[in-house]
Amino acid sequence: MTVRSIATAASLLATFGLASTAHATENDWEMILGLGASHESSIYKDVDGETNPQPIAHIEYGDFWVRGEQAGYTLLEGNNWSLSPVISLGVGSGFEQDNVKDNDLFKGLDERKAGIGYGLTLGYNMQWAELTASVLNDTKSDISAGFELGREFQITDRFSIETAASATWRSSGYNDYYYGISSKEAGNNPLLSTYKADAGVDMGLEVMATYQLSSRWLLVGGAEYTRFSSSVTDSQLVDKSNQTSVMAGVAYMF
Repeated sequence: MTVRSIATAASLLATFGLASTAHATENDWEMILGLGASHESSIYKDVDGETNPQPIAHIEYGDFWVRGEQAGYTLLEGNNWSLSPVISLGVGSGFEQDNVKDNDLFKGLDERKAGIGYGLTLGYNMQWAELTASVLNDTKSDISAGFELGREFQITDRFSIETAASATWRSSGYNDYYYGISSKEAGNNPLLSTYKADAGVDMGLEVMATYQLSSRWLLVGGAEYTRFSSSVTDSQLVDKSNQTSVMAGVAYMF
């Protein structure tokens, strides 16, 4: 889960005292929509970070839901858990040649574009915190699986903060797509040598803040820090072991 995706929706829900795994009853709907901006740094050598418009969305109708850049269907649920098949945008963080500075290292390389993830998410409400487990397959690369533990703190009636820690296992196929160097690419560029990335575990921390401007308007902001495994940082394409992202926006509850 990233600042650009589910965490935004979870924080919005927490403001109104709703569990992130809850969903609307049949024929009921809930909607929170907004817009902001996000900036994400890049761990690739001489590749600029990206600043983009950031849609904010939480929509629930019956068992169907949209939370940030993830959509799903609550297939099974109990008193404190739910299981959902999901589709998620922006699973990986690749690069495009337009964002590469004048660097001969990237000549002859194929772009690494983020894929669409699909899989399962299990949410468990432990009363004092929310535990989320997910398994996703990226259409551009391969499988990743992870856990996230998040807790919301209601500071005032209008202001809340949500913190989360995560651990995500990335398969060798996933890491190799984004950070590996094929023999063809190495042959096209004398500065590169073939690199086959192994599987690894990335660690993450994030914080989200929500301020209720009025009965309908919300101000949201957040930051995320990710530390990558050696399978990623050993790549010739990478010169940083960590990545940061920040976002801010305004949302309206219908």
